[in-house]
Amino acid sequence: MRRLPWWRVAIVGVIAAALATGAFLLLRQLRLDASADDAVEVGREAIETAGQNLPTGPGRRRLQKLLDELAASDHEVLIRSPRGDTFASELGLDLEDVPDDLERLVRGRLLAFQRATVDDEPVVVVGGRVRQTDIYLLRSEADLRRGLVEMGVLLAAGWIVVMVVTVLVLMAFHARI
Repeated sequence: MRRLPWWRVAIVGVIAAALATGAFLLLRQLRLDASADDAVEVGREAIETAGQNLPTGPGRRRLQKLLDELAASDHEVLIRSPRGDTFASELGLDLEDVPDDLERLVRGRLLAFQRATVDDEPVVVVGGRVRQTDIYLLRSEADLRRGLVEMGVLLAAGWIVVMVVTVLVLMAFHARI
């Protein structure tokens, strides 16, 4: 019986690892982009809704009503009035949870998003401004991140299976020679 050519196993391993890594990185980026795109679209709709329903210099009651309307989505909502009052859909949510760079963009009247961590949870924060009122929507990406970890584990397990099958096939092939 001849020796098993381990260099063939190594070649298969490197190719399988490269394919698995490339697939993971591509799918990861696609899923993160899709999550951000969805969050921005919901943010755009929220800003348009606020623009249609929010008068200039809105009072506390009007801002609370807007908060209630926007909080019906799967986002947490944070509103800063022109006077600096803050309204949040969740206790403990504060302007400190909004990244400074995003805040500057929103004050510049841009609809923008940024990823952040709030209470140890990954979120996408989307912000926009309507008549001096800043509106921020925070969407959790915890489930997405867990799904990405699971996908990485499955791809690694698939790589191990490919390596085991490669070794078994090569051993069977060389046993016949």
